[in-house]
Amino acid sequence: MPPPSSPTRLGALDGIRGLAMVSVFVFHFGLPSAALLKLGGGEGAKIIPNLNLGVEVFFVLSGFLIYRPYAVAHATGAPRPPLLGYSVRRVLRIYPAYWFALAVLLLNDEIYVNGFVNGVKHGTLTFTYFRDFGRIGERVPGIDVAWTLVVEVSFYLFVPAYAWLLRVARARTALLFAAPIVLAGIGFGVRWYINYHGFSTWPWVTVLPQGLAALAPGMLLAVATAVPDLSTRAAALGRRTWLWWAAAGLVFFVLTRYSAGSPVYSIVATVPSKWIWHVMLSPIVGALLVAPLALAPRDRGAIRGALAAAPVAWLGTVSYGAYLWHRALILNHLDGAALSTTNLFTALAMLVGTFALTLVVAAFSWYVIERPALGLASRIARRGRGLHSGRAS
Repeated sequence: MPPPSSPTRLGALDGIRGLAMVSVFVFHFGLPSAALLKLGGGEGAKIIPNLNLGVEVFFVLSGFLIYRPYAVAHATGAPRPPLLGYSVRRVLRIYPAYWFALAVLLLNDEIYVNGFVNGVKHGTLTFTYFRDFGRIGERVPGIDVAWTLVVEVSFYLFVPAYAWLLRVARARTALLFAAPIVLAGIGFGVRWYINYHGFSTWPWVTVLPQGLAALAPGMLLAVATAVPDLSTRAAALGRRTWLWWAAAGLVFFVLTRYSAGSPVYSIVATVPSKWIWHVMLSPIVGALLVAPLALAPRDRGAIRGALAAAPVAWLGTVSYGAYLWHRALILNHLDGAALSTTNLFTALAMLVGTFALTLVVAAFSWYVIERPALGLASRIARRGRGLHSGRAS
């Protein structure tokens, strides 16, 4: 993800990214663990199945960080991000670490891609657009969490085109705000439709349209902080972090009361009338968690200080590698039958040990692959700007 403009914002948003990764990890680890699901008299069975909302936090962050430079350019007349630099950075942010994980897991026979053509689809992160996803709960080839990367890549392509349309339309401030609201409405509408009617006819709707339910609120936050006359008011709204997070906690509490959750949790067995709560409320939780950190980046407080603390922010730094690898490490290196019958102490020890192993792999991914790739992207972008300036002169 591109670095935001404020060091304070960077630390806090890195921290919330790290917490989102922990949330997704506990979701995948906890589902087969009877001991964790029974924790707190069965509260674990209501909380753990909803912790994949960490993905929604990632999407809200992407909506904010990816779109904000374009929102600033439109609202202030500043230069737009050069397309070359934007494109190179986005490609090198996503693909090198993903290709490494895909290759290693394929060579170890821990995943499959169904032949060369499907391998190309997975390698390019275009598989959702060219095949039926199948029914929810079926085994999906490739890295199963990569569907979210398809959403990301689709959004990367969408943002410059969306910004261009607004520029051509000479959109005023009202339209800058209204457009993300409309996009969010489309995202929620598609989620409602998929929940009750499925998506086998149009598998592509599982990608960007439904992702807009979380991406568009992030875009709205970007607009709120980009418009000069409104950024001060936005900062005032975001200063009470605890109030936003209390609201997020309340929505999450409602989510755990009415959404899916049982000791034998299965998406397949979840009726639409239960799953719809998760589909609709989880993006709202994500937006409420991110909003104060985006709106008031220079604010101080206990929550922001904890998020910006070096260990928590580092979790956010390596979160992409952890996200790519954690599912395979859980599924392929743990005894699922043992995990379902073990006691709470053993389950927690296995959780901590597997998470530590995930962080080791994630650190390798960041320091050896991701950070050098981003450095290369920056050098290419600088050369592109220099070439453009030379031609202009």
